Amino acid sequence: MKKSILFISVLVVISLAWTFTALGAGQPKKIGQEEHWVAFDNGTVLDTKTNLMWPSKSSKPMNWNDAKKYADNFRGGGYQDWRQPTAAELETLMDPWLKSPRGFKLTKFIDIQECCPWSSDKKPGDKQDLYRRAFDFFRGAAFFATKINDQKNPSLPVRKVKK
Repeated sequence: MKKSILFISVLVVISLAWTFTALGAGQPKKIGQEEHWVAFDNGTVLDTKTNLMWPSKSSKPMNWNDAKKYADNFRGGGYQDWRQPTAAELETLMDPWLKSPRGFKLTKFIDIQECCPWSSDKKPGDKQDLYRRAFDFFRGAAFFATKINDQKNPSLPVRKVKK
């Protein structure tokens, strides 16, 4: 009887220890900070000013339709609510005093593969839906680019972090 109680007690302790370890394993760990940007070990970067979360790396350049699909299907950090950002959201990444690994004016924790990520913004009055706004991190300005296949820019998905 005593052996059974001891055995059951040991099983309960092991089970509780495994449960707490498994629950803690899902939490991303902070691996760096630069001003208000916090980098995590799950490949995400949080802007604590805006509560917007970004992937630490953009996609390769692609046309707008593929970039939209990429953002909608992105599962970085284990999150499922990623989307294509607005130009205003992309602009919040801009910081003229910082430089990314490729020389863009944004935090070093976000690696944009090539200039000018796509946004979800449509061009006003564009009845044929041919243009979307992109953001140039060299110049610090948004511009309209064609959605057709010859224009290729990276996708940089975003998600709003719930408090």
